[in-house]
Parts: sequence; C-alpha cells; structure tokens
Amino acid sequence: MILAWVAIGFGVIALPGLLPFIPGIRETWLLAASIHAANLAPFPATVSWLLAVIATVIALVQLIRRRNTRNARKALALAGPGAILGSAAVVFVYIYIGNLLGAFDPNAAEEPGVASVEHYLDQGASQICEESDNGHGENRYPWYTAYLDVPAEAGTEATAQEALAVAGFSDARVTEISEYYQLPATTEAFMVESLEVQEAEYEGAPITPLARIEVFPDGPVSLGCFPPDGEWGDDIEPDEGRVIVVVHIVLDSTR
Repeated sequence: MILAWVAIGFGVIALPGLLPFIPGIRETWLLAASIHAANLAPFPATVSWLLAVIATVIALVQLIRRRNTRNARKALALAGPGAILGSAAVVFVYIYIGNLLGAFDPNAAEEPGVASVEHYLDQGASQICEESDNGHGENRYPWYTAYLDVPAEAGTEATAQEALAVAGFSDARVTEISEYYQLPATTEAFMVESLEVQEAEYEGAPITPLARIEVFPDGPVSLGCFPPDGEWGDDIEPDEGRVIVVVHIVLDSTR
C-alpha cells in the first residue's frame, strides 16, 4: 500500500509535464513554466512507474499466497493502472525514439548483398553465416556481410563479377586480396570490387569503397559473423573442391 501511494505521489508530481501539450498553452505566460515542468517530468514519471510495477508484483504475490488479501486488492487497484499505463508509455517512447533515429529502418545494403549471395546459392553454394547493420545506430554506414561455402568451379573471377553485377554493381575489377587475412604467399585468393561506389570517410579517415567479393581457395579465413556451430572470429578453411566466398557491401552514410 505504501509503495502504491508513493507511486501515485510521484505520478502527481510528473503531471505538470503534460502542460505543453494543452492546446493554447504556448500563447500564455505559462509557456516557460510548462517547458521547465516537461523537462523535469521524466524523472518522477519513471520513479512512479517503477514503484507501481513493484507494488503490483507484491500485491499479486500476496493474492496468490492469500495473505492480507484485502490490502493486496487495494494496492493492486491503486498501482495496477499506473503499472500498465507506464509500461505502455515506455514501449511507446521506445518505438517513437527508435523511429526517429531510424533504428527500425530496413538495411539498404542487405538487398544488393542478398542478391549476390543468391547468385552463388543457385550454383550449389551454402551460406555459413551473415551479419548486417542498417547504419542508424552507432555505425553510420549500412553494411552487409555473408560467408559462403562454394563449389570450386563457381569460385572464379567471372562468377564474382556476375554476382556483383546482379547486385547492381556492373563495373568491377579484380585485385589482390587484403593482407589482413595473413594468407601464405602462394595463395590463389583474390578480390573483385566495384568501382561505382564513391569513397567515403569514417571518423575523418578514408574508407575503402566496399562493394566487393573475396574468394579463398585456401585459408585460414577468419569469420566476421556468428556461424550456427561456432563463434565470431573462428578460422575456417575450405574443404577439397570448395572455396570460401565473402560478400561484403557497404553503402553511403545514413547521416
């Protein structure tokens, strides 16, 4: 009961935060005070919601145990509506802010990335794992990466160029594989990258225009995603008659 009443008290304290939403308030002398109240309201409102949730849980436990049921019913009647409304408000705010920040927007890099992957799947490949980001969080660039186990006969420069072409990147060239992978000097691995993606900057430093496919007839290849039966960063090597293919797409900054 005490928690329920305290929750109501904090709720009352938070009520002035609704003043800016009253029609016509902006044309009155209360504007400055209402804005100040709105800035302070989130703290007491959050405390009110948390106390209401706690009081509701305690009341439900008491009712289940059939102990002090009279007070438990009163506490539930007082705190229950606040707990429900507060939880709904938290979900609404989360969705609202997420939409403003683009957190729920689709990943623009996923569509061309998946198109390249499907080109390999049609030729007998199997997908090892994939990772992606829509570029609306801490990261500013939409990206998509997939690791594939591909038949050796499909691990060619021409197939890689075709896979980029179906993703919308028709102008691609063959280059040497990055030294990041620390492959043996005799490696036959290669990379095909598109020239259509413009160079961008990340935290002030230039980044490589990334619409590329890497083909590894040998290994080890460090996974940049979580396979079903392994861990992120695991080293894998292609089986005989197979190659590892990495599809990686990074698009322009979202902001």
